[in-house]
Amino acid sequence: MKWQVGQKLWMVPDGHHGKPREVEVVKVGRKWATINTGYPSYRINDKGRIDDRGYSSPGCCHESREEYEKRCAITVAWRELKDEFWSHAPEGVTLEDIETARELLKLSRRPA
Repeated sequence: MKWQVGQKLWMVPDGHHGKPREVEVVKVGRKWATINTGYPSYRINDKGRIDDRGYSSPGCCHESREEYEKRCAITVAWRELKDEFWSHAPEGVTLEDIETARELLKLSRRPA
């Protein structure tokens, strides 16, 4: 992602680094963008991951709160769907049904 000075982001800290909040990009370099988080100042990579500076990352930034919440909803829905699968196909499911599901979910076949 290409960050821009003045761009608002939704920062989601990990662990004890505070609560999710809106931050602003204040500086953009070749490799890193700096966000206004007070002290210490944080920098983020092109994926939004906050630089760990040698430690585990204190969190990440998303383009917006809505985008973050959408990603969370997809993760929860996927986990719930995954939990519904059994070791055998349910009664009445056809090979065509499985192939259609693969296509809809953008899944590729594993090499044999």
